[in-house]
Amino acid sequence: MGFENLVTYDQDLKQYFTTREFEETSPFMDFIEEFENDTFWDELIERLVERDLIRQEGEEKVFNMTPQERFRKEEPLQEMYSTELEVNGLDNIRIDVSSYCT
Repeated sequence: MGFENLVTYDQDLKQYFTTREFEETSPFMDFIEEFENDTFWDELIERLVERDLIRQEGEEKVFNMTPQERFRKEEPLQEMYSTELEVNGLDNIRIDVSSYCT
């Protein structure tokens, strides 16, 4: 159909995929990248909040909370991480690699 430079078909997977040219030239990629960037920060905050709440309360207790109780306990953590990441991005994020070093 004249778009072989933008879309290719994989016979083995039986699926269409965008080409590098499409990804580098399509104006839609800006929207996708913006969405992925926003989603990253939201997902990071959500996972950090859940991790910390489980550490504080215990997994069983957290998963047995009412939605209102869980929201009340998550809210200060969400605010803390939102502020931290908005101000500092990933600059203060550290991973303890000592358990991986021999």
